Amino acid sequence: MAATLAELGAVRSGRVKDAQILMADARVHFDVVSGEYAHLSERQLQSVAQACLGEILGERALGCVVRWNLQKDARHLVIAAIESSDIDLVEHLAREHGIERISVQPAFCGHWNEHASALVQGLGVFATVDEDHLVAALVVSGAITAISCGSARSLPLVPGDASRQESAIDDRVDRLLSSVGLNPSQVQGYLLVAQKSGGVDLNARWQVVGSQPELP
Repeated sequence: MAATLAELGAVRSGRVKDAQILMADARVHFDVVSGEYAHLSERQLQSVAQACLGEILGERALGCVVRWNLQKDARHLVIAAIESSDIDLVEHLAREHGIERISVQPAFCGHWNEHASALVQGLGVFATVDEDHLVAALVVSGAITAISCGSARSLPLVPGDASRQESAIDDRVDRLLSSVGLNPSQVQGYLLVAQKSGGVDLNARWQVVGSQPELP
């Protein structure tokens, strides 16, 4: 949330009337579900997304704004849930800055829209690091088919021994691939969106691009 509020703080009153704000991914619940969705209407897809989040979050889902995106293969639905209270807070701060209209979306989605075209065609991994929070997605021919989220902080391989580090990013991505029966060597490209000054510990397989979202 800190980055979200800082982004609003950079937008001075009177400069803009519209703004697009990226919600910190640590404040968002992501999921991907598979099925035959090509014949479903937007209303039906919304119902699918809400039902899936309800199963995972239980009563917490009632306090969330649920959004979805049908992937190009029409067989995978990417779902994101943001707590209504977080959106209300951002909208309140926006009004204090003189912004009349605001669009809030997860940081991962904003970076995907901007950088996904740089990922190689075929089988790839698209990942983002936002405030030390990792979101990693398996991408098959341009469609997100699986997703994993968690801390991007590297941990010692041996507790108390900081000299031998295990990349939390690589570990989570390898686990994601293993969960769908894939070997890391089968993936044709790895793209990470992260602030280059963040000191991210990575395997050499990654192509890294900076995350510096433009303010309106």
